[in-house]
Parts: sequence; C-alpha cells; structure tokens
Amino acid sequence: MREWPILWVVSSFLLVASCDATTPEATAPATKQNVVMIIVDDLNDWVGVMGGHPDTKTPNMDRLADQGTLFMNAHATAAICGPSRASVMTGLRPSTSGIYGQLSDKDIKKASAATENITFMSEYFSQHGYKTMGIGKIFHNGAPEGS
Repeated sequence: MREWPILWVVSSFLLVASCDATTPEATAPATKQNVVMIIVDDLNDWVGVMGGHPDTKTPNMDRLADQGTLFMNAHATAAICGPSRASVMTGLRPSTSGIYGQLSDKDIKKASAATENITFMSEYFSQHGYKTMGIGKIFHNGAPEGS
C-alpha cells in the first residue's frame, strides 16, 4: 500500500469566480451563488477517489469529487485540529492569531488582539445574506453567537 502524507481535506469549495470591476459583466445584477463547504478532519486519503483504503467505502464522497473540484495536495496550518479550525474560520495563521493549542470555540475571539474583532467565515456569509448551517466539529459546540 502506498504511503501518503497526513492529509486534511481542509476545504473543498464550490467556487464561483467574481467579475472584475472593469468588465461589462460587473455592471450586471449580481446573482447570489450557492457555496458548499465540506471540511473533513482525520479522513486522510481513505476516500475511494484518492486511492482509498480497501475497508473504506465512500461512494457519495467519490461522486461529489467526480462532479466538483478535488484538492489532492491540501495542507493544514497546524498539526492539531484546534489551531487549524480557528485558522479556517478566522482566516488567520496560528502565528498571527496566537492560537497554537486546543481551546473552546467561545474563546477564539478572546485569544488575542488579532482575533478580538475578527469576523468568522460563517458570520461573513450570514452578514451578506446567506443562510449558514453547520454540523460537526468546525465549531464543537455550535457556531458562536452571530455566526
């Protein structure tokens, strides 16, 4: 069996390119596109489309990968999940946020001056008219107030 580096599929996005303000399309009414973000922790390369593991069956992930964009060389900002999760949701590296260990979700904004007034990614989407939903452990205890 081949060896893969530890891979965190940090995010797979359905990305929609925005128009450059200098193009004629920029003056057309904006159509709000759907954004789907799937974050998987500790899955490594066990997804079938990535070569998988003989004991792991992932037909739905394989189908989704076939219809979207698959990132085969994803990286995390830290070797443990707490700082990586905080980084994804704040857009800040651990060296900027000061978050190097595990912490409660409600404490992310209290971690440093850099995170004090940060807007979480989910808050940003919500503030711009998107319905945001989440399940799982990006925020372990549900999204913080306002996200």
